[in-house]
Amino acid sequence: MSVDVSKLQTTLKSCDYFFWKDDEMPKGYYKNLIRTLKQQVESKENFAELVNLRKKVVDLEFLLSKEKLVVENLEKKVTKEKEAMMMLNKKPYASMQQNCMCESSGCDTFIGCCTLVL
Repeated sequence: MSVDVSKLQTTLKSCDYFFWKDDEMPKGYYKNLIRTLKQQVESKENFAELVNLRKKVVDLEFLLSKEKLVVENLEKKVTKEKEAMMMLNKKPYASMQQNCMCESSGCDTFIGCCTLVL
């Protein structure tokens, strides 16, 4: 592949030097350029942090939904067990109410003060 050397040299010569109108212009230009580059770097870092935080939020929401399902299942089991216990305890409790010695005094608790006659 042949490259025309004269064209390459002329393009380089035209870009070799850049003259500023004022001595303070290069300082301001480079300060501004450095500031904008720093802002770009910070925005990219912030974007990466945002992406990581969004991933964590999605993961935590997923774990929270799984935990809610587990808690709901456990609550259902506890409710069923409570209902079963109530059904088992309902019959002796009713007979305790009928045979309570302190029924006339208005006792609401039948444990320890009543006799159970089966």
